[in-house]
Amino acid sequence: MIKKLLNFEEARARHIEFKSKLKSILNGSVIDETPVLSHYECGVGKWIYNYAMEELGHIYEMHELERVHASIHICARELVALYKSGKKDVALDRYAEIEVIAKKLNELLNVIESKINNQDLSFSVNAGNS
Repeated sequence: MIKKLLNFEEARARHIEFKSKLKSILNGSVIDETPVLSHYECGVGKWIYNYAMEELGHIYEMHELERVHASIHICARELVALYKSGKKDVALDRYAEIEVIAKKLNELLNVIESKINNQDLSFSVNAGNS
């Protein structure tokens, strides 16, 4: 059940979708900004708050993931504000900050997924020894 609800590939895909939407906004596309501006309303946020924290809140890296995820949206809000104030070039130049935070987010997803996979492996090994 955990693997279905905690699909790490889906979380990664949702994160790529977030970056794509942010880049679109910064390039003048008119789209719903809510999933870009709100860390609760984006796909990764829904994944974190609806499933992952409940199941994996005991893992230290989940709390770090939550913090990093919130920080990427803080940065996104700043970039969108710059864009809306007529500073498109500055916003696009600062987009690199999103990539730095995104790298950390992906690293944390990898660590958490690895911990879950190792935990599942240990359960199956113990089950085989019973």
